[in-house]
Amino acid sequence: GAYDGMFTTLGEALVAHGQASSILLLGYDPTSPPCPWLVTSPAQASEYVEYWQHVVAAMRAVPGARFRFEWDVAGGAAAVPPTDLYPGDQNVDLVATDAFDIPAAGTPAGQRWNEMAVVPDGPDWFVDFAAQHDKPMVIAKWGLVPTAAGGPGDDPTFVRQFLGWAAAHHVAAAVLWDDGGWALTGGAF
Repeated sequence: GAYDGMFTTLGEALVAHGQASSILLLGYDPTSPPCPWLVTSPAQASEYVEYWQHVVAAMRAVPGARFRFEWDVAGGAAAVPPTDLYPGDQNVDLVATDAFDIPAAGTPAGQRWNEMAVVPDGPDWFVDFAAQHDKPMVIAKWGLVPTAAGGPGDDPTFVRQFLGWAAAHHVAAAVLWDDGGWALTGGAF
């Protein structure tokens, strides 16, 4: 709660600048090592949930705010299961995960999306979790991985399968990752 005032100020600024209906992605990918808010234990999971609840309460208390909050966990094997990181239905408006073409060893081309969707805590799990909590499902970040970053590079089959899966599961939004060396518009594909 030490930063509640800062989040109130952020909420006031967003409302004042016509962004009262913003969708906010807080503490994304808490099970991914690059994130400074990495969660690796039940105690840290409890702190993560409490932080999330404080931020949501502070921002929703701003007069005129109609913010929606998107909860995003990268999925896949992690030290803490996604269920331990869930801030509660009253604090989450959209459930999200990520989907990057990072194949498991030995996965043949043409089957990468289908295999990735069904891994434990993978996209299929998040679709079911979102439905159980009556929340829209979002893919917060998705994309291809260039060969320079150890990925398979340009793969139209992966894209077609992913987009077909997203349509079949009524995904509310799928945000294409277009940043840095993985940017589709950056020339690596």
